[in-house]
Amino acid sequence: MLPNYKDGSIVNLVSSVMKSYGLKSPYGECKLLKSNEIKKYKHVVLMCLDGFGHDLINRYGKQFLKKYSRGSLTSVFPSTTTAALTSFSTGLAPKQHGLLAWNLWVKEFGAVFKPLHFVPRINGVLEVDGLKWFDFESYAGKIKNSFSILPVDIIGSAYTFKSTKGTKIAPYEDLPEAFNNLIALTSRKQSSFIYFYWSGVDSLCHEHGKESKNVKTHIREIELFLEIVQSHMKDTCIILTSDHGHVTSKKNEMINLNKVPGLMDCLTTPMSGEPRALFCFVRPSKVKEFKKIYKKHLSKYFSLVSYDELIKKNYFGIGVEHKELFSRAGDFVLIAKKNYMAKDFLFGEKQKFDLVSNHGGTSKEEMEVPLVVIT
Repeated sequence: MLPNYKDGSIVNLVSSVMKSYGLKSPYGECKLLKSNEIKKYKHVVLMCLDGFGHDLINRYGKQFLKKYSRGSLTSVFPSTTTAALTSFSTGLAPKQHGLLAWNLWVKEFGAVFKPLHFVPRINGVLEVDGLKWFDFESYAGKIKNSFSILPVDIIGSAYTFKSTKGTKIAPYEDLPEAFNNLIALTSRKQSSFIYFYWSGVDSLCHEHGKESKNVKTHIREIELFLEIVQSHMKDTCIILTSDHGHVTSKKNEMINLNKVPGLMDCLTTPMSGEPRALFCFVRPSKVKEFKKIYKKHLSKYFSLVSYDELIKKNYFGIGVEHKELFSRAGDFVLIAKKNYMAKDFLFGEKQKFDLVSNHGGTSKEEMEVPLVVIT
């Protein structure tokens, strides 16, 4: 399943929100929620529940979420937090904003780098001004009385500062405080736009797998809080969606790429991207050998897609490319089949798979996110 950037992705949803406030977007509106409907409301809330794939509504949701569900949207590619949250902030697809994955090869730093934390993959600190390096712009700061409800532990980062610039931050330490902030802001006399972010579903899926009781209990808890919020709401529209879904992998579905004979010798840099969408920078003299190694050792587990094909088929988006897109995406991407995932390990890293479930690929479970509109 590829992103539907025409009228059915999270980018199109943000386009509908932007256009409801008179802002321009290079992407068309979402067919399931148009700007004309959004602009009827005094308070508009764009709520991202990280890791809350559309399949979890059917799996764990009670009548409340199902009652207000409009259907599903697609995420972006890769189906991951870094790419999707930047799309929520900018209204642009990864093709335009260039922040593709949790681990990103950045030629300016000569390292694989974690944009959301602004640190190298191997522990360290960059003596670089992150505010100058991030070159995207948030649309929310252009909206009068705009707010961001965010966890305390991320509000000091360069990425958060840039992605919420111009909005007032309402920090929280736990879920009740987050929803109390939402009730307080939507009770104000002045109209407002509110971005609400919660990472609890994603964290529990990674740690326990999305089939776990922990995830089920937490989704029921969120649903209960939403009912409470709705009972306090007046002239408010909550647009609930997510950045991606999850796929749970068994131990025998986790591939250690360091053990694939000859693979690392074909690469100019360490792997980057995601466990289910790995970016490969291949030495020109080793392309044939790389493809042979893939066919022999990895073709059962991954599809091999070239950069040219990614662009041709609009994986990253439609329209103009970010100036560093090619330098960050690599020559080929390994996209996971079924429930497989893979990882390479750098010198000094423990050769251990910490995450039970993952995302980044193009399966229906990862790509489909909900659209729930609560009024």
